[in-house]
Amino acid sequence: MRNIQNENDIIAIGIYNGHSVKNNYDVELKLIFAEDHINEALQFLAGLTCYMKIICKKMNEKINIGTWSLNKLTIDKNAQTKISLKSTTENADLEGIQKLISSIGEEERELIFKIRFIK
Repeated sequence: MRNIQNENDIIAIGIYNGHSVKNNYDVELKLIFAEDHINEALQFLAGLTCYMKIICKKMNEKINIGTWSLNKLTIDKNAQTKISLKSTTENADLEGIQKLISSIGEEERELIFKIRFIK
């Protein structure tokens, strides 16, 4: 049996780079993509006008981290891409983010993100 991927889904390999929760209930999630994953990172631009449901895969465990929108995307001269996503405390799965943080080891920092665009 094949696993059929939705046409609105993308798979990206990146690194968790922190998150913050502000007083106005906004949540910011930061991700970094190395130069060899720039094509995957640029696919986040498709999320400019819609929301993204994001699931992170780490060691055969799927971690739902909620629904997000693209806040900022920057590319430096070394083709490293930094992405900032925004959400609210209602739409972000803060428990999922904590689970994600606790699963990150020093030697294996890359994570697989599955993003589904929601109109």
